[in-house]
Amino acid sequence: MSLTIHQPDDTLSSKHQSARKPTVRWVDSQWGTWLIEIASGPGLRDMQGKLMNLAVLLDHEPLDVQALCTVASAKVTQERLQNELAQMRQVIRPDLAMRLHVGRSDKSGENVLLEPRLPAALKEVVTKAVRRATTARRRSPGGTQLDVFAYLIRSWLADKGPILVKDIQKAVGASHPTVAAGLEQMKKQGVLHRLSDRSVELNGFPRDEWPRWLLATSQARKIARYVDPSRHARGPHEMAARLPKATKQRVAISGVVGALQHFPDLDITSAPRLDLCIATESGREDLAFVRKLDAGLVRDDDAPYPVLAIHLLPLRSDKQFVEIDGSFFADPLECLVALYDMRLYEPANEMLEDLIRRQAKPVR
Repeated sequence: MSLTIHQPDDTLSSKHQSARKPTVRWVDSQWGTWLIEIASGPGLRDMQGKLMNLAVLLDHEPLDVQALCTVASAKVTQERLQNELAQMRQVIRPDLAMRLHVGRSDKSGENVLLEPRLPAALKEVVTKAVRRATTARRRSPGGTQLDVFAYLIRSWLADKGPILVKDIQKAVGASHPTVAAGLEQMKKQGVLHRLSDRSVELNGFPRDEWPRWLLATSQARKIARYVDPSRHARGPHEMAARLPKATKQRVAISGVVGALQHFPDLDITSAPRLDLCIATESGREDLAFVRKLDAGLVRDDDAPYPVLAIHLLPLRSDKQFVEIDGSFFADPLECLVALYDMRLYEPANEMLEDLIRRQAKPVR
């Protein structure tokens, strides 16, 4: 007898605050308990984050619990999957490493390919999980607890004061239970102040929650990465200057180039890449304008050092874009996310501390 438990992706695990619940928990009388994650393709970056998340979850499970991460992309070969798993196993404890497994399916959930020794019954579970995830995306999912936290950070940095809960719900497009759960989580951490009129605000910058938010955001984020095989691509600033003529879409400049608009003292000699943000419906992004920035760029979402990185954000995110001299720029929080993604930790922390110093005030 089998039991499949679907768990919401935006709910933080009570066992470990930096880990997110798996897509599915499958319990079978013959094959035991399995934690299953579905990663989106065509690249493997999403799988990397979800494999690490599964390892964290396994650390708090009985030793007989196994985990499977399946990428929904027929373009990924079994060899690449096994190489990815081998690399992951090298950096985590052996008792966790050997309980991690990988697989693939096509985007419809069919043609599931698993390691030969894994239970064949897992294929049906994976198929249903992929279809369920696809249906959920088509329903235009609302904001998550990550979005709630980000909205409160932005509001605090902008010194907006207390915000009504219903206004948070409207701004991030989240359901009332999602907003309530996010606020309760921050209240338990001692970073939220509630007022009698059902408004809330952060009581200072949430330093303890910030690293966890960054980790969860990086795992959930979709980034289209482009490389330059010719090694003659235009520089980040030159590509950014071409952006207004390259597209009529609201595409915002982020990363180093964008951060300089908010923090001119950013201690970076030259930008290693151009980061852009585009608010779009999942699976319907139009990135044809990239060829107008530089025709020689090639998309490779697994590239560790791209020359161009496009952050694919929810539709509502463009409300945070700011127009300056005919170009759109991402807000400071988005620029920080890009800096951390580039592992520019020291300049990112300096920028963060500058933003905190500007806005840090006692709660009213």
